[in-house]
Amino acid sequence: MLESNTIQLAVAAGYEVVTTASPKNFEYMKELGASQVYDYRSPTVVDELLKAFEGKKTAGVLDCIGGSAWGSCMNVVLKTNGAKFVATTKRGFPDPPDDVMMKVVFGTTIKDNDVGKAVYEDFLPKALMSGTFVPAPEPLVAGKGLDSVQDAINL
Repeated sequence: MLESNTIQLAVAAGYEVVTTASPKNFEYMKELGASQVYDYRSPTVVDELLKAFEGKKTAGVLDCIGGSAWGSCMNVVLKTNGAKFVATTKRGFPDPPDDVMMKVVFGTTIKDNDVGKAVYEDFLPKALMSGTFVPAPEPLVAGKGLDSVQDAINL
């Protein structure tokens, strides 16, 4: 779950995180540090997000699901104060409006740059040892050894 790690990293960097999720994950998102969580399936979710951002500046929007989320992300970033930036884990969207920057995020692309060093070397080891960063979601263990590879794939 990309959201699990992104929420914690953003909060550790000093940002307030407002996110969407299914209602069953609201408390989980808050445990990870989100200040507000809204139902992404709600027909009024964009209005709710815009209200949450009243009087605040956004650093941008992260889209982790693609598809129909593109329109919601654009509505929120265009109608809020702050950075007109959308990071997405999905490709294949139409070009954003001229005043919005959209970048595709792929986790392995940061391993050899300053962001990777800041996260994987400077922050994460200490945060894991102190318990301020929680590996999330909980790992699923399929078994031990090579005999368990198919079970892991199935899981």
